[in-house]
Amino acid sequence: MEKLNNRAGSVLKCLVDLYTQDGKAVGSKAVCEHITEKISPATIRSVMADLEDKGFLISPHTSAGRIPTEDGLRYYANDLISVELDEEIKEKLKNSIANVDDIEVAIKSLSDVVADLTSYTGIILSPKKENEVLQAINFMPLEGERVLAILVAKSGYVENRIIEIPAAIPAEELAKAAQELNSVVFGKTLEQAREIIIKSLREHKNTLDIAMEKILEEEFSESKSLIVSGQHNLITYPEIVREKLKDLFDVFEEKKLIIGLLDVVKRAEGVQIFIGKDCPLEAAKECSMITASYGTKNSESLGTIGVIGPMRMNYQQTVSIIDYTAKLLSEVLEKKEK
Repeated sequence: MEKLNNRAGSVLKCLVDLYTQDGKAVGSKAVCEHITEKISPATIRSVMADLEDKGFLISPHTSAGRIPTEDGLRYYANDLISVELDEEIKEKLKNSIANVDDIEVAIKSLSDVVADLTSYTGIILSPKKENEVLQAINFMPLEGERVLAILVAKSGYVENRIIEIPAAIPAEELAKAAQELNSVVFGKTLEQAREIIIKSLREHKNTLDIAMEKILEEEFSESKSLIVSGQHNLITYPEIVREKLKDLFDVFEEKKLIIGLLDVVKRAEGVQIFIGKDCPLEAAKECSMITASYGTKNSESLGTIGVIGPMRMNYQQTVSIIDYTAKLLSEVLEKKEK
């Protein structure tokens, strides 16, 4: 994409700033009134015409001002904004996880706050649990034919799951099974432990076969690792057509597509900006998506935070919020690791 000179960049930035407020076309008079540099109206009209020729602006109606194209928004988001965040917003984000050590609680809280601050849909994918190192597996008999399986990771993450078994198993047998499993899976990642347990089940058939198979099938389900907040914020933007909104809501409900998408983009460094056709999510081709990865310094635990909103989103504030929130989540993970 062609690099703009300072004057053209200033005009484009001012126009996009005004456009993202209400989605209406912006005329040269409005730009002249709000631009920080002293530029004559005639010069602004000339620069806007040049920006239109370069494909950064379009005129939706005769003499009705101009709006930025996807290329114009892309240039603005990548070259004309700075990552500066208001201290009041920083405090709201920090306060939402004050004294929170549990990464899952922090994720849910921050996702809600990000959606509220941006008025877009907040999406946060927690680090994959397969990378968690197991510290203990325990079983606790409940009433009837139910058992509570408790998996404890080294990081402090605890997963509780109630499973049904065909017949009541004595508490001493549950304890013995847990002891045997702990001796072989301690210090292993969940992925490694899963392979060990499957092999053990094949070689040593016992009354816990069905119970353990259910844990392996359902344990750490991916649907629980994705938090989506503020889905209905998108209804307030009329430019996102109803059919596209329905497709997006279906994707939010299903979750698998977003999990796969965020899993792919989380390896990229820094904040990633996807506008219009750049969006890897088909249902969001008329939207913009901003993401950032977060995690520990050794990169063993990586997750993704992002928002999906209209193409006329407030890029400067949103990029800053995503960047800062990713750092907060990284701090929570680092604290858990220590």
